[in-house]
Amino acid sequence: MTVSGRSVAALVGLLVASAGSCGAASNRVSRSTATAPTTTTRTSVAPSAAAGRTYETRRSGFTVARPNDPALPTMAVLAIAPVGKGPFPLIVFSHGFQSIAQSYEPALTRIASWGYVVVGPNFPDADYHTHPADISLVIDRVTGRHSPFAKGFVDGQHIASVGHSLGGADVYGVTYNSCCRDRRITAAVTFEGTLGQFPTGTFSWRGAPALIVVGDSDPVLVPGTGEHVFSGFTGSAYLLTIAGGGHGGGLGPTDVGYTSVQATLRDFLAAYLDGDNGALHSLRSHRSRPHTTLKVKR
Repeated sequence: MTVSGRSVAALVGLLVASAGSCGAASNRVSRSTATAPTTTTRTSVAPSAAAGRTYETRRSGFTVARPNDPALPTMAVLAIAPVGKGPFPLIVFSHGFQSIAQSYEPALTRIASWGYVVVGPNFPDADYHTHPADISLVIDRVTGRHSPFAKGFVDGQHIASVGHSLGGADVYGVTYNSCCRDRRITAAVTFEGTLGQFPTGTFSWRGAPALIVVGDSDPVLVPGTGEHVFSGFTGSAYLLTIAGGGHGGGLGPTDVGYTSVQATLRDFLAAYLDGDNGALHSLRSHRSRPHTTLKVKR
């Protein structure tokens, strides 16, 4: 159920050609030229499918130093945040293979409108083994003394790692592998997430609750990956299967099961980042929404 770093290259053709409204090939740019925006804009967001407050959002960007890699010393990060008074929980989003955070901007803006600071690093090194350390550097920057956000705006006690496709390997590594686990992460979400091998460390499927989203018609992800990860959990975990779903993971409005995926995602984030008991009840009681089936481990 895992892929090695060497075998990742074999996925390139499939990933580039795969269906999915986020991270499309036409939106991809070279790692060396991908940069986060340096200006700030405001975007109005319509209410989402899930009940609850929505915020106007502000888009910006910043850079993070990578002191252990002189060849690739900096990393650009896209930031989308609610317009309002914090603190807001933090979500770090890992993009898919040969993609950039900006390719997912509509989805990330929607999530930010629910009341979360969403940051998406553009990983300068395509080797996913380096990404967990990069995610930790981003968390350091956002929650530290030199944060690009105002003091008190980001809730550093509630942090989710979220990823799509190969970005799922980043999430699993930084959240559940002893090689590179960052214990500040309190929740994890993967959309069609790859389970990758790491040179050191072992996986321990406990701690941060997880939402695992898979499509049963995904032409890219190794069949059974999501079920394999879910079955290993000894703590809270949710496996959301999209009937007829492809590699998009329900992130884009044209994806099969989009409305159900977004409602489940919002319930999960509200339950585990905001401590919303009503959202937790909704998450656990709505086992079957249109086009999706939810398995629950408590």
